[in-house]
Amino acid sequence: LAAPSLRLAPPSAAEPGARVSSFPCLGPPSAAVEMRIVAADAQSGGRDPLQSGGYSLLRELQVGRLQIRGECVMRGYVNHPAANAECFAGDGWLDSGDLGFLWGGRLFLTGRAKEVVIVRGANYHCYEIEDAVGALSGVATARVGATSVRDAATATEALLVFFVPSDSLAAEALPQLHEGGVLIEALRRLVVAVRAAVAAAFGLEPRYVIPLGESAFQRTTSGKIMRAAMRAAFLRGTHARACAALDLALDSAPGFAFPDFFAAPLWVPRPPPPPPACGRPCVLLLAPPPLLASGLCEAIERSWGPGLRTVAAGGASEDELRTLFLSAAPSHIVHAALLTPLDESHSSDAASQLARGRRGDGGGTASGAGDACEALLCVARALRSWLGEGCAEPPARPTLLCVRYTADTAAPGALEYEASGAGLASALCKALAAELPSLARAAAVHVPRASTTEAIGSAVAAEARVSCALDMDVAYDEAGERRVQRYRTAGATLQSAAAREEQEPDTRGGEAPLLRPNGAYVVSGGLGGLGGA
Repeated sequence: LAAPSLRLAPPSAAEPGARVSSFPCLGPPSAAVEMRIVAADAQSGGRDPLQSGGYSLLRELQVGRLQIRGECVMRGYVNHPAANAECFAGDGWLDSGDLGFLWGGRLFLTGRAKEVVIVRGANYHCYEIEDAVGALSGVATARVGATSVRDAATATEALLVFFVPSDSLAAEALPQLHEGGVLIEALRRLVVAVRAAVAAAFGLEPRYVIPLGESAFQRTTSGKIMRAAMRAAFLRGTHARACAALDLALDSAPGFAFPDFFAAPLWVPRPPPPPPACGRPCVLLLAPPPLLASGLCEAIERSWGPGLRTVAAGGASEDELRTLFLSAAPSHIVHAALLTPLDESHSSDAASQLARGRRGDGGGTASGAGDACEALLCVARALRSWLGEGCAEPPARPTLLCVRYTADTAAPGALEYEASGAGLASALCKALAAELPSLARAAAVHVPRASTTEAIGSAVAAEARVSCALDMDVAYDEAGERRVQRYRTAGATLQSAAAREEQEPDTRGGEAPLLRPNGAYVVSGGLGGLGGA
């Protein structure tokens, strides 16, 4: 339909590879009724011809707006001049809002004028774009909306595509995009796929492809897509933060923008989900004998409720762990060796010990944190052999939980890694999550040092119910409140500080900025195990 004119032929006469479309024929006009097909002329500047007063008559087989006039056509709305100006072209011609063409005195309809976007003079039907995007894996069914806005920079219409992701990651990824201005990798790949599908099918480059939640994707009660409402929300700046993140992640900003690279971790309250309605999970608890003797398995089972199967194991070699994985087929693997008390007679720098291959006295295994971290690395290698090399197909994607203590000196509202080097647990969990797609989730679970066995079992049971792969660092405080680690960027901090100052210029203090004027900072690129500021 973007061609200057159409060529009609029976389907059997279509050339190989030609794009063929079918349209309903309404026949010739009724008696005493006139109809014509019009389009905006060159003098209208691309504006609505009804508003600018400029339009041109089109020939047969050219698609344009259908206008009708006759005795049976209404003369206008009573006491509603705005509505009359919107749908009447003058001299009794009523704009029907339909698009179509004439051929042999018969009328063929191709769609509605409001369902068409015009880019560089070519018409594209919204539903065709929506169908192309909706066919992609990861896009929810009938949850795609296409519209356009005027782009002052290019003096033409810019295409907007809204869609709802069907992936389970959407519940966590969309709030991060729209509230935090962070586009995570899985959602970025889906946005890139949508843009590629539109470009391949229509040769168009959307200005924005905006993922939305189900509640933000506007539809009528009958299920019709409210494209105009979503367009209005975009023009109001509702999605401004998400669009800025999309520009930075996809390098699609029309001007120069410095990526908001610098961030600091923060802990956000996030309650655990309710217990599952069904299923019989298996928890494999890897812990030293003193911890197993304290009744941790029983505490996990009591917190979970009926239906949970637990298997306990003490220290094991890599081969023994691999055999255990194959025989037990655990849905959750809980590594609790880092809950052992530290031996003050040994060096607390476990990360350095592992890096140098340092051993304890007499050539044995290093005790304390070094022993625990070495055990975690052994679990990682066994997992890679079980999941990464196709040794056996697990019945379900398992979850790895590494339970460890938080520092006693953690300030209110913050958490610190211990000086023992146990931050390696968080780094290793994040690395495993990235390297082993067969692993559903890998997370470091932080509990207070004063936690009882019952409290640790409750935290483990709660985390076993969590499916969000983004929750890689989770902490429970003395009251049992659950928090997850997220990141606050320097740009977001500066924006919020500027907004507070604009609203309350005489106030000072509040949230401490990440970057202070004339401040000196150490930037580290690790995951918590090494480096600091």
